[in-house]
Amino acid sequence: EFGAESATCRDPCNAVALGCPGSVVVTGATLVATDKTLDYTLLQLSRANQDLISLFGYVSLRKSPPKLHEPIYVVHHPDGFPKAFTDRLENGTETVVTSINVQNECGQDQIGYMADTRGGSSGSPVFGRSDHKVIALHHCGGCENVAHGVHNIVADLKTKWKHNLPRCFFHATSGQSQCSLPQPHVELVGYDSGSVSAASPKLCCELCKKQRNCNAFTWTENLDQRRNTRWGGTCWFKSQVGTLVRTTGGVSAVVLT
Repeated sequence: EFGAESATCRDPCNAVALGCPGSVVVTGATLVATDKTLDYTLLQLSRANQDLISLFGYVSLRKSPPKLHEPIYVVHHPDGFPKAFTDRLENGTETVVTSINVQNECGQDQIGYMADTRGGSSGSPVFGRSDHKVIALHHCGGCENVAHGVHNIVADLKTKWKHNLPRCFFHATSGQSQCSLPQPHVELVGYDSGSVSAASPKLCCELCKKQRNCNAFTWTENLDQRRNTRWGGTCWFKSQVGTLVRTTGGVSAVVLT
């Protein structure tokens, strides 16, 4: 299930476990690799399912170990609630790596960090804030959370695959998007600053960045009601985010600064 998140912090689904359903659901996958000690499993989706989730993009792994005291953030679904980002503690202190070799009941050679998580957060990626690459996989909560470093998982995969790891594990094949994850079924109302035809919402981000005053966009599909056919769509550029409205066909995102 992908895209299990809310359009706004005020969305009622935020207060209900499993209340924000994913926008894309896929079933079935091929087991590629697994390791009980490192607590990970790598799955490969079918080509058809890969196309379905292409809108969500991908993340890259960091080859090198995390650094002590480096700032991090966790993207997770605590207790089955919608996607959450943990980058600060309740007192406002930023989340950082506190240990690089934790030995406890959860395992050996683990990465320790202070960050608020809940049951259901296990398996979530821990990102380094400096490069936004995955540095560890969260797997055990406590006063100090712990995760297995991705560098150890990569080493395990190298052993299993005889060092034939795909290059895309570590490097994006194209530039990172400069816009937030497009939100399906959401339109931004007001603050129109222009528009242009586009075959898909994937094109709107770059088109928006080329505009003088575009800080967000909504893509809508073109529909010929007489013939009941669809043909491309339109990127509607916004000078401000404005009001978010739930719809059946809109796709919206904001420019990251």
